Amino acid sequence: MNRAPARNAGNHWRVLPYFLLAMLFTPNAGSAASGMEDDCRAYLAQHHYYAAPLTTIGVNEQCVEVKINGKTVRLGVDTGCGRTVLTDACARHLRLDVHDSGHADWGVGGTLRGNSGIALVQSFTLGGHEINRTNTILVMPKSAYDPGGDVDGLLGLDFLQLNAAILPIGAGEIILKPGTTPVAAMADFMAPLGFKAVPLGPGGGTLMITGHLNGTPFRAFLDSGATFTTFRNGFVQTALGHEAVQTNDHEFHGVDGHSMQTFRFTANALEVGGFHLPPTTILAAEKGFLEARGLDALIGFDLLGLHRAVIDLGSGVLWMK
Repeated sequence: MNRAPARNAGNHWRVLPYFLLAMLFTPNAGSAASGMEDDCRAYLAQHHYYAAPLTTIGVNEQCVEVKINGKTVRLGVDTGCGRTVLTDACARHLRLDVHDSGHADWGVGGTLRGNSGIALVQSFTLGGHEINRTNTILVMPKSAYDPGGDVDGLLGLDFLQLNAAILPIGAGEIILKPGTTPVAAMADFMAPLGFKAVPLGPGGGTLMITGHLNGTPFRAFLDSGATFTTFRNGFVQTALGHEAVQTNDHEFHGVDGHSMQTFRFTANALEVGGFHLPPTTILAAEKGFLEARGLDALIGFDLLGLHRAVIDLGSGVLWMK
């Protein structure tokens, strides 16, 4: 699985609340925004988009209710997960016919967790709409990726891209466009609000993003399902010229439940895709899967939420402010 870190058992850092959709889509959001709201809503409706609500299930985590073969299932929304996945317990509840894929599953911490399966899906609706999807869905032991809370799996990048999803981080809604009509370009609405477009690139089932830390270039992937942005500790030492400070006040766990040794550092000169951030405190940890894939970091929910990020998968753009 591509999903990563840092699920935290005791820490309760939270992103600053914001309501991008209140500016764009909510009536009476202010005189300056009202006209933009009407125009934007009409514009997206013309392009066959619709919004579905998200529920907060933990620190920096959100889920959506879908119906698979007519039965309600709760899925975490996770751009860092390459494929939409169900737990094996959920697959049994849905009475899906699961076939062994022949591939072993490894947890993020490197522990063998069992074999994955493939199940045929006859119907998959979200917000009352049958959405674009593949005919099969991945089934894995929950211990391999631990979606956390009362969640039955993850809505991954594959289904999100197929539906040109627009995901304003922390705003409580996801906007989808099932069908084959052209996607809607958002620049005319986002740029006047002060948002900067950061290009996203594909990377083997992940969304790739580049940047610089203290002038040192890095490659990262975009992971809305990760609670915290995390840099690889070895890269941080190189970029800063010194070690980050070990965190001893809280216990952190990877998504497969393994305890992680984490560090904290202040990024005084951090740039992501041309977007320059103010001094920011960020986590560092040793993550073998990042190094194995030639990556230096993942950009998680916390940093995205602080900068009102909007992930526009139809256009392959991350908007930040």
